[in-house]
Amino acid sequence: MTPQRLAPWLVLTTCLLTACGPSQPPTMPLFRAIHTGNLDQVKRHLRQGTDINQTGPDGETPLHVAARDGRVAMVELLLKHGASIDARDHNDRTPMELALLAGKVQVARVLAKRGAAFDPQALLLLMADRGVADRDVLRFLIHAGARLDGTDQEGFSPLHIAIVRGNLRLGKRLLIMGANPNQPLPDGSLPLDAARLTGIPELVRLLRDYGARSKGDPSSARAIPNDEVKTRTP
Repeated sequence: MTPQRLAPWLVLTTCLLTACGPSQPPTMPLFRAIHTGNLDQVKRHLRQGTDINQTGPDGETPLHVAARDGRVAMVELLLKHGASIDARDHNDRTPMELALLAGKVQVARVLAKRGAAFDPQALLLLMADRGVADRDVLRFLIHAGARLDGTDQEGFSPLHIAIVRGNLRLGKRLLIMGANPNQPLPDGSLPLDAARLTGIPELVRLLRDYGARSKGDPSSARAIPNDEVKTRTP
């Protein structure tokens, strides 16, 4: 067969094997496809018109699952096809919140770039409350505008929360980033006093190493401003 006669057959064969043929239906549920990282199956669901904003038994949408699991390509694909970026699950959590709680900063960056609505300060306090000490998560939120001396409705800063919870790792991370070791707690006590109540000597030593003072120390009459606090390179 001459090349001129062979060409149409090649085109037809290629067409039948690719886009010209009927799309293959998915062979597994959408949520399982996302949990297992099966991008091909997710694409099949999209071609079949599966509702990508449906919720599972726990109230999570496919985007919630993909964000928490750190599946960047799936997050981008779902958003491209109309996934609700600020949907809330049964715990009132958005995909952004789940991504950060799971330490998936790359996903958080994608969501932020695509316009996800989030309050950096509220999320920093949430991370402290949940004991998240991931450096990249903290940096992401601080870069987005969260303040280390910002407080919750009761007057607790992220460092206060870390100390009261006895979270040495988070406390150290926040101090390294510049948290004020002498910012008074809501009851007027200082972080060093609160650390002593935890019975964790390492936490007390950490605060002293970063310039923390006791309320009974005459030199602690004023709290040290953040720009005077000793910081170190993480």
